[in-house]
Amino acid sequence: MSIEIKIVPAMVFLVSTHEITIPEIAKIAGEVPWKMGVAAEEQSLAIDGPIQFLYDGADGTLDKIFTLRLALPLRERPAHEEDGPFVIYETPPFRCIATDYIGGMPGIQTGYQALKDKIGEQGLRPTWESREIYKHWVDYDSPENVTELQIGLD
Repeated sequence: MSIEIKIVPAMVFLVSTHEITIPEIAKIAGEVPWKMGVAAEEQSLAIDGPIQFLYDGADGTLDKIFTLRLALPLRERPAHEEDGPFVIYETPPFRCIATDYIGGMPGIQTGYQALKDKIGEQGLRPTWESREIYKHWVDYDSPENVTELQIGLD
């Protein structure tokens, strides 16, 4: 598993924001991204990559409430925002440690553990922000899924 430290450039997203716990993610993960794609198409927004999940305050504890943004990358900020359930959200550059996890969601913690181990080995300081970029998605259990995992660094 290749691990790198990198800076993700500032980005513009169409987002759906949720205060949620880990077990509740599945309830929205199957439906909301599809609705976001439809909204982007209706608004003639240029999508610029796969869906991302932006986590703020998640630490792996199942019953802890945190902020999750389902984020569809856009090529540019639209000239005006449409009313609706999704909003435009901009992120600053994001310094992180990252790896590609290949496999189904039940084993995703192995990817996160590899990142946490490297953080400890190198004496890095993580932030409370992490991201998942769904580069290739088949289904929840597929061994062919490719998900880039990113943990923010100070």
